[in-house]
Amino acid sequence: AQPALRAEFEKLFAIRSNVSRLLEDMRKEKKIGASLEAQVQITASGDDFKILQKYNEFLCEFFIVSKVVLNEGPL
Repeated sequence: AQPALRAEFEKLFAIRSNVSRLLEDMRKEKKIGASLEAQVQITASGDDFKILQKYNEFLCEFFIVSKVVLNEGPL
């Protein structure tokens, strides 16, 4: 179970890195003030979607945003 859990969190941290980069770009462009003002919509499929769905109730805190909308589908 340990390697599977590690793989899940490595994927979550990779996704968070992408979300954080996009939020930072939006802050620089003055589209948002702080990340907590942001709502994030994520479309994922396969294992990515399953992992995000598994931890869905914690994603706002994990991404430091006010709301996360999770959709299943192609990128």
